[in-house]
Amino acid sequence: MFWFNGDDSEHHAGAKRGHWSGGLHIPTPEKVDAVRISQVPFGPDFLEVLTRSGGTLHRWYWTPEQGFLDGGHLGQGTMTDPAPLVHTEDALHTVVCSRNGTITHLASEVTRYPELSWRPLAALDTADNVTSLDLAPDPDEPGALVAAVVAGGRLRLYQYDGRAWRGLGGPGGQWHTAKVIVRDGAIHLVGLEASRAVRMLTTVDGGLTWTGGPVLPDGRCESASAAWSSLSGGCIEIITRSGTQLRHHRWNPVDGSLAQVVPDPICSTVWLQSTDTPVHRYAAAPAEPPH
Repeated sequence: MFWFNGDDSEHHAGAKRGHWSGGLHIPTPEKVDAVRISQVPFGPDFLEVLTRSGGTLHRWYWTPEQGFLDGGHLGQGTMTDPAPLVHTEDALHTVVCSRNGTITHLASEVTRYPELSWRPLAALDTADNVTSLDLAPDPDEPGALVAAVVAGGRLRLYQYDGRAWRGLGGPGGQWHTAKVIVRDGAIHLVGLEASRAVRMLTTVDGGLTWTGGPVLPDGRCESASAAWSSLSGGCIEIITRSGTQLRHHRWNPVDGSLAQVVPDPICSTVWLQSTDTPVHRYAAAPAEPPH
């Protein structure tokens, strides 16, 4: 797991300002097919990771003293990558798809966090050829969630009001994966089209009328991930992968601006620490960080 240092000032610790950190090891005992990471306001530790190995989902949570710890299985028999864990005021949520195509909302209360007890809340839908699941909270509606499901190339959205799910339709077109972000009454999408180009869309006027954002200049991509960030006054951070090449972009859906945050290739640039810790495993402290 890597993190980006967006601080305004340089603290000479961890990642250099405006750069990516060194990797934090997740001690998975077997080959991992997919990873989802989330930041949550519970605990004092805040980082949650879901991994998928074959049809098994596994949870890991971060502690500063011991790194990532085993949080147990969420279940077996999944047919695609899970949605990342997201939080409401008193619970954590994810969405999974079983081998029979049932898309299920799982949730756990957080009164004993980091101990969690997962239970199925509801089935969103049943679909064949699911290639992507994503989930996002609605900051303006306590307890509300929006899910994005790509099945058979079709992107569909669903909304949870704290009691039940309902379908919202979708933007049309052919998709492979999609990330959904809800902010200030608008729904934003960052996804791979069937051509593997990365497309951004956003709703306008509080409804489900979609306006097209820019297409990333990265060409054909294998994957794309996105998350809301408070940096630059509020924006969407996008990471794409083409082969072994990672790129980091920043999109402001309000003014439409798009910028590449760090030059190619993305690499870790860190200040070396005098002690070996689970966060930074380096031995000396030079005056300048390595390049």
